[in-house]
Amino acid sequence: MVFLHGFLESSTMWEILDLRQFDFCSILIDLPGHGKSNLEIEIPSLIEIAKTVKSALLQLGIIDYDIIGHSLGGYVAIELHKLNNSKGKICLMHSNFWEDDENKKQDRNRVIEIVKTQKDFFIKEAIPNLFLEKFRKTQFVDNLIQEALKINSEAIIFHTKAMRDRKSNIDYIIQNREKVLIIQGKEDKIVLAKKMAIYNESLNIQLIESAGHMGHFEQTHKIEKTLKIF
Repeated sequence: MVFLHGFLESSTMWEILDLRQFDFCSILIDLPGHGKSNLEIEIPSLIEIAKTVKSALLQLGIIDYDIIGHSLGGYVAIELHKLNNSKGKICLMHSNFWEDDENKKQDRNRVIEIVKTQKDFFIKEAIPNLFLEKFRKTQFVDNLIQEALKINSEAIIFHTKAMRDRKSNIDYIIQNREKVLIIQGKEDKIVLAKKMAIYNESLNIQLIESAGHMGHFEQTHKIEKTLKIF
């Protein structure tokens, strides 16, 4: 099972989960420019990011795998699934499969401009807002912030552009729905449950109560149980 973390995070985000209980080998990837991975791609593209992940897996001799992607990692997971000829299962955790609307694209553009001059300010504001309010002042959030501060501006801008410019994968996900699980936080402010609910009849969507965008921390046991079934 290949785990792909979210924006401003790294493979350490998965440490909150007890992966030892599962009957599979867990491969935790640092996406380019995050964690211990260097940013060595010139074109800001989710497809190019997925290619680097596939290359790393091939170097490990791993050909067949399922994928779990959180937020940004979910976008990459879809492209990786395509590169792997639609083999295996795919879990989108607090992620989606549609293209940004114009308002969201403008939000991405504003992020790019802020990060150019105020990267640390952006990180300190953005990360706590991923969580439900009652979790925002925990040590877990502080640790995420400290790790994110190590990411350089170039990498943050690169991935923001890649997310902004991604194309819709609605048709692909629906065509492969028997292989897809969507984990949706009911109180997610980034991926709205109301918008995801449009696809309730088409897809396997597991709604997690009392969870925002970071359900693996906010509802750890529920996420572990859902992943075990998946």
